[in-house]
Order: sequence, then C-alpha cells, then structure tokens
Amino acid sequence: MVVVANAAVAESGIISDFNLRIDRDDYIPGLAKLADAIKLNGALACLQLNHAGRFAKTEKPLLPYALDPSNLSFNIASLKDFMNFFPLERRFDLTRRFLKSASTWTRAMTAEERERTIAEFGSAAFRAYEAGFDMVEIHGAGGYLLCQFLSPFTNKIRPDFRMDLTERAAFPIAVLREIKRRLPDKFPVGYRLITREWVPEGIDLSESISFAELLESEGIAYISASAATYNSMFSPKIREKTAKPCYLRDDVAKLTKHLRVPTIISGRVLNPDLADKLIKDGVTRLVGLGRTLRVDPEWVLKATERKHSARTCINCNWCLKRVVLDKGFNCRRWSKQIQEKTELEIRLLSRNYKGLLVAINAKDLEVLQAALPNILPDTRNVKTAISPTFLILKSNEEKNNFDLKIMDFFEEAARILDQCGFKNVSFQKIVREAKAPYDQEVHLQVLQGHHGLIFIPRKMNESWRRKIAFREKDKIIVYIGTNARCSDVLVPVDMSISTLLTLMFLKQTFMGKVGLNLHFVHVLTGPARAIEQRWLKIKKIVNISADIPLRMMDTTGDIADDLLELIKEERFDTIIMGRRGGTRIKRWLLGSVSAKLLRNVTDETLFLID
Repeated sequence: MVVVANAAVAESGIISDFNLRIDRDDYIPGLAKLADAIKLNGALACLQLNHAGRFAKTEKPLLPYALDPSNLSFNIASLKDFMNFFPLERRFDLTRRFLKSASTWTRAMTAEERERTIAEFGSAAFRAYEAGFDMVEIHGAGGYLLCQFLSPFTNKIRPDFRMDLTERAAFPIAVLREIKRRLPDKFPVGYRLITREWVPEGIDLSESISFAELLESEGIAYISASAATYNSMFSPKIREKTAKPCYLRDDVAKLTKHLRVPTIISGRVLNPDLADKLIKDGVTRLVGLGRTLRVDPEWVLKATERKHSARTCINCNWCLKRVVLDKGFNCRRWSKQIQEKTELEIRLLSRNYKGLLVAINAKDLEVLQAALPNILPDTRNVKTAISPTFLILKSNEEKNNFDLKIMDFFEEAARILDQCGFKNVSFQKIVREAKAPYDQEVHLQVLQGHHGLIFIPRKMNESWRRKIAFREKDKIIVYIGTNARCSDVLVPVDMSISTLLTLMFLKQTFMGKVGLNLHFVHVLTGPARAIEQRWLKIKKIVNISADIPLRMMDTTGDIADDLLELIKEERFDTIIMGRRGGTRIKRWLLGSVSAKLLRNVTDETLFLID
C-alpha cells in the first residue's frame, strides 16, 4: 500500500506552496494519474487527507481555541529548540515567520467554520474515491488540526479547565463520520494517530489508546502510529528518543493488544530484518516506511530478493530541514546527480516565464521598445502562451506628453509582438500613479500577477532598480541596457545549481533562436579536467546536447573582474547568468559575482537567474 501524504482538504489548510491539494474538482485528473501510477504494478493507492490548522500558510488559520498564555514559557523554549535546529543564517527569517504565524493564533474556530471544515474533509474523501484511490487515511498527528482538537495542550477553553477525552475527540470523530458518509460502504478509511505529544498536559499513550478504541467502534480500517509535533520534535531530548531504531515499538505493541483492527508501525524501521521481527513478535500487523523508503526506493525489492542490502537513513535530518524551509524533499544518501536533478525539479515547480516589463519615464519606454524584439524568447520553444504585462508607474516628474508617449508605446509593442510570432497574444497594460517607492510597487505587482520574469531598463544610479534584484527571490530579473542587440550572449557558468537553472531557462526559451550565439564560459579556480567532467554531467541532468562547448579561462584572482574584462574585449551585448543564492544577509555581507557585474556593466543587458 502506498500512502500519499498530506493532501490538503481546503485552501485554508495548506502548509506549503508545494502542498498536494484535493480541495477542488479540477485536481481530480492529476490525482487520477497518480493513483493509476501507484496501482500499475499491483500496489494499493491510499491518499492521506489533512488540514494544517494553526500551522497552515494563511492569514487566518483555524484552531480549536486561541493560544493559551499559560503555555507561553514552553512555547518559547520549543521555539528556541526549533531555531537551534537550523543554521544561524536561517534563524532570523524563521523567527520572523514563526512569530508572524503565532500572532494570528488569537481566535477559536466558529461553529460555522467547524461545520465547513468537516464538510471539506468529506468532499476531499469523495474526490479521492473518484480519482481511483483504493482507500483514504485521515491525518490526526503531527500537531495539525485534528491533533490540535484531540490535544488538551491546544484544545483548551481556559488555562484552568481540561475537557475530557470524549469532548476533545468530538471533532475528529465528526470528520470520520462525514468521510464514511460520503464514501461507498466498506471503502477503507485509516487514521494516522499520535501516541505521544511530549508537551505539557499533552496526549499520552493511555489517551491515545482510548481514542483508538473510539475510532475502532466507528469502523476505522487501521491505525497508523506517530509521535511528536512541531512543538516537541525539535527538542534535543525528543530527537534523541526518535533517533533510535523502531522507537515506537513499545507504544505500538500496546496499541495492537487493545485493538482488533491492524496497526501500522513506522519510525526508523531501517532494514527488512527489523520489519520481519516486528511482525513475528506480534508488535504490529503492518510496517510503514517513510524516510526508509525515500532513502532507498528499491527497499521493498531488496527486502523481497535479499540479494543486496538496502541503503539506510542516517537520521541527519537534512530532508526535514529542507521541507520546513519550503525547499522540497531531498536526501543526502542519494547520488550527487540525483540530488541535483531533484533540486532542479523542485526549483522549477515555482518558476514561470510570465513577463513583467517596468517603466517610469519616457527613456524607459524607449529602451523597452528597442529591446522588445530581442528579449522575447523563441515562440517554438515556449510551451505555454506568453502574455506579458507592462507596468507604467507615473510620477509627478514626468509630465511632457507622457500619456501620449505611453499610448504610442503600446501601439508599437503590439506591432512588435505580432511581427515576432506572438500572434493572438494579448498583453496587459497597467498604468498607475506610484504611491510607494518604485521597488515596492513592482513587488506588489509581482505578487498579484505571479510574475517570474521581470524586465527593467538599466539606470543603476537609481537605488530602487538595484533593490529589485535583492527583493525578488526565485525570479529572473532582466536589466535592459541601451545596447538593443541580443546576438552575442555570454553565459558564465560556475557549475552550481545556478548553472542548472540557467541552462534550463535557456533550453525553454532562447536555445535555437535564429541569430543568437551563446558562449558558455567558466573561470577556472581548480583543475580543468574536473570542470570538463562536471560540464558533461550538468548537460545530462538538464538533457541538452552533449556537443555544446565550454570555454575555460584562467582567473587573475577576481572572477567578476575577469568576466568584466572579457565582456569589454569581445563586446558581448547580453549576459545571462545564475546567482549563487544564499540568504539576503550573506549576499549583503559577502557580495557576489552577479552583484559586481550588475554594478559595473554599462550598455549590456544582464539576465540574473535566482
């Protein structure tokens, strides 16, 4: 059985931009493909339904009751443990995000919200059935919404009053009943159950067993055990407990004795011998593989054939850190090539080439108009329709017939788009007075329009233009120079993930465009042979021609200066390059090659791919 984790039953319940969704009917076709793929070789397909509750990525999270002030000291301690789990440079942003989220935990769900959420679980379950899943699992662990209702730590009317288990279980039981009501008879519904919260007055094993018996009486198909929540899992003491192989063995053994339905044990079941022993000893009926299977996708095959040993999880928690930081799942036990291919695919999930072209004066309009035929990608390569947006921010300083110049510009832009093959492609025209600093106005439009590609004429003595490069994360920023040509293009490559993103961008947009000459250059700081081998691997990951050449040049000590000299000598008119990323603090303290080029190139157009 393959359990697909954490499908959000409502938009108010997503925990990440990458969250799987099942809150609308238009998600059914994609989920059907997933279910079919799982069942192709005989596995059963199960979809786990979840609502993140107070941990959801939303302005108005849902939770049983407002944050209890009596838990303040514990919450501060758990926040400290959470921050210490991450590198120093990540802690400031994480603290800001957590405090912003916690500041919204100020109200209890209304009766209407509770009824709506129950109905959303039922609708999601029916969609899973329509998509072809064989069963569903309710996520009642991890500290998410159903766990929050069950827990006396979070489901508290006031500090001095503790509701009994039946009262706290009422909401999860109502969810289960609605799900079963919406599904055919005997359609299996499982439950992911928390056995221990490890928080003050939280759920313990005895209450967990009592709740499991309630679930059994309601017709649950199986119980899958879990432990810890976001409030406790980062504590050094708890991390020590959960680092041990089969750390849920004793709890699941007791659950199994009290229940007639099957139990599932998970939690560092590292190898087939451990799994066999758990079943033979009567600890559990079923074994759940989480990270174990992610580390080695061939674990089940190796367990069956017993010819090769499976790779095991080393509990480095790199995967957990990445997921919390919204960077997607990856594993240090995978090969370097698989890690990088996975990283590239994750980065591409949040990318698009929906263009925003910005101008604030007549000179900007001239630069955009001259560059427009050259900065547009090849229509043969672009798989999705491009519908550019022009953002004209008017100021009191620009008065001389500016409105007339804007009208002329839009007429000419329409003609150019038509000539370049973008027939029947409409573009959006936004002309408004600037009420905030220009970089803030641009940022607002980027958010509203979900733009991934921002064009702005160069004029680097104006600080707001520079700020855009540091404000907009995971975007492509294009600083358009007065040199309107785009024929000889320099592509500096440093062989990092930035190079992968740059090559993928070129593959999907400009590669093969008539009259465009791409020159890939690497400034050597180590052995040339290693770079040659790396270049071959990168081209394989991106799936581009192995014949694309790479020019290597020795450094004089400063890579940015080397590139600037090359640009000057060989008169490149465009530079397309990636940025090494890192936090804003790192960029500010250390600077970067891309930042130095941004400050020092003159007439050239510069693409910065973040």
